[in-house]
Amino acid sequence: MQTTKGRLSSSHTTKECEIVEGYIMKDHVHMLTSIPPKHSVSRVVGFLMRKDL
Repeated sequence: MQTTKGRLSSSHTTKECEIVEGYIMKDHVHMLTSIPPKHSVSRVVGFLMRKDL
C-alpha cells in the first residue's frame, strides 16, 4: 500500500502538476499546487479525491 504522499506525488506527475507546498495531517491534507491551464482545477481535485489511486 502506498503512502498518501507517494500517491499524491505520483498523481501529480501523471497530471503534469507540481506540489509546491503541502502538509499531511492525520485526517486531511493541505496542498498548494501548480496546475497547467490545460487541466481544470475541478478535474485534478476529482482525480486526487478518488479512492482507487
